Amino acid sequence: NGVNTWSVTTWNQSNYGSGDSRFNHTFELLINNSGLPANPIVINEAMASNDTAYGVQLDDDPQLEYPDWFELHNVTNDPVNLLGWTVSDTSASWVFPNVIVPANGFLIVAASDNDRDDTTPLQTNFKLSSLGDTLRLTNPEGLLADEYGVLPQQFTDNS
Repeated sequence: NGVNTWSVTTWNQSNYGSGDSRFNHTFELLINNSGLPANPIVINEAMASNDTAYGVQLDDDPQLEYPDWFELHNVTNDPVNLLGWTVSDTSASWVFPNVIVPANGFLIVAASDNDRDDTTPLQTNFKLSSLGDTLRLTNPEGLLADEYGVLPQQFTDNS
């Protein structure tokens, strides 16, 4: 079991010889011999410019707020505890508390920059950039579970 990583570089070719490297691609292949899904939790959806689409009460405030958010999906038939899993963007990392994602279920997490693990929804210590960002999910062993390598530019209320 483990992760094999390889890289591919794409070069521009012209009549005058090869140019500079324009695209670098990195791929990871998880080798899993356990018979269980390699990544039971995946990033299903993300919104980095939430104006009116998803309103929630944060921090016991009765006023609805509209934080950035992302949704995780458990792709297995068993509940998954996220204790020790980490989610990160380009600016920070946040470790999940003892929270269960039900079998074939979903969990929405507010990327609110409030760093709260005692609220519903949970709140990370970072926000997502609507101009483009990364979003990584790693399991407790530190292996990449899922990633938006480049979360594309977000438009208001579109995930």
